[in-house]
Amino acid sequence: MTSWLRVLRMITLLAAWAAALLSPAAGETLVQEITFESPGLSWSDVMLPWGGGGFLDWTIADGGNPGKALRITTKENKNPVSCENRTLMFNHQPGTPVRVEMDVNPVTHPKGSVFMIRWFDGYVTAEAFERIADDEFEPWPAPAFTITETPQEPGWKHVDFRTSALDRTVFTLLIVVRQPPDPAKETQDEFINYYIDNLRVETTPLAKYMDPGFDWHGKGGGKMIEWRQSIGGRHVDWCDFMDDVVAPLPNGGTIEYTMQTFRDTGAAPRPGHGKHDYSHEVHNNIVGGASTITLSRIHPGEVPCAWGVRQTVSYAAFGLEPDQDAHIEILVKYTLHDPAKKRLARLQVGADPEGGVVTENALWSEEDAYANWDVEGWRKAKLEFDRPKGAVAFTVFFRHRDGDRTGAERQTIRATDPGNRAIADWIMITATKK
Repeated sequence: MTSWLRVLRMITLLAAWAAALLSPAAGETLVQEITFESPGLSWSDVMLPWGGGGFLDWTIADGGNPGKALRITTKENKNPVSCENRTLMFNHQPGTPVRVEMDVNPVTHPKGSVFMIRWFDGYVTAEAFERIADDEFEPWPAPAFTITETPQEPGWKHVDFRTSALDRTVFTLLIVVRQPPDPAKETQDEFINYYIDNLRVETTPLAKYMDPGFDWHGKGGGKMIEWRQSIGGRHVDWCDFMDDVVAPLPNGGTIEYTMQTFRDTGAAPRPGHGKHDYSHEVHNNIVGGASTITLSRIHPGEVPCAWGVRQTVSYAAFGLEPDQDAHIEILVKYTLHDPAKKRLARLQVGADPEGGVVTENALWSEEDAYANWDVEGWRKAKLEFDRPKGAVAFTVFFRHRDGDRTGAERQTIRATDPGNRAIADWIMITATKK
């Protein structure tokens, strides 16, 4: 063997050895289990295909399998026509499959109703599922589970499916629930009523912390509002989240962060009527040209919200061996563009040391209402934790909370004016072996 071939072979072996060290251990998986015992929920996107009046109630209720469950119904609000699409996003290592399990109980399934579960390999919106998932040119994976008729046998159904090996870093799961009007009835007397429990998503965690500086791979970035009806953002590595929870305020009392402001896509076939936007900007001119993630409230009204981006990554990505003790430090550089300077919006960095995606279970920095670009410029927040025993991955969050209680008795709920933006320049993670 010639000398240059020996060198080439040595380089190849070293590269493979290094990749093995920095990848999750063989067979190491992360299992996300959402049992819906807690009232706090975190979704990735929502759409009302038939217009703003067609919403359903998604609440935690008794009647689970066992305990509590997620109840999806119009039985309480009695909407005569309802249709809602919701997504959840999960990170995973490219080249690996994802397994999804859940229990579904169709308690009431009126005539013409549909319950459906779909998925996509990459970052994609709930509206794109509605508009182009069945396009003839490039159809998406077929639904993994569908109910279109009243089941002959009532009770819980177990859903269990595994995808093929996926190419990208985000897996998007969609739940569709819809009930059209019954033309044979003048007055609607039946309302769709479903329960979901024991959602379990099994992934291989990311072997590399992706896009910490929000550089967007040099692809020019883009905006979620531009991707509503396309797969133009499928390369994005950060998952979106939106909270549906009653939470304490820093200065006392509680506030309800809801999905109301995000249910902003409706019956119109054209995009552009959204009230919010995730902007993945390579050059953000507001903050001097930095590459950023920007959370823009376009028409906030007086509706509080809590939303942001997250990424779940393996501890192995930071050179840690399985079960090796370590101290993790997360540092974020952020600011608010708040021209009215009302201080009604706040920024945070968060983490779930065990890789969870429900924000209510995460650790959080203090809510920062003073990160105004026009006054304070860039600010930084830090969060630290120790790796739990047995944890294979952790999740990092950047969150924008908008809305406060004002007035003498703090009874009035207010949100920021249009133009408010939460901006992050980078999120740096350091692991120190113990």
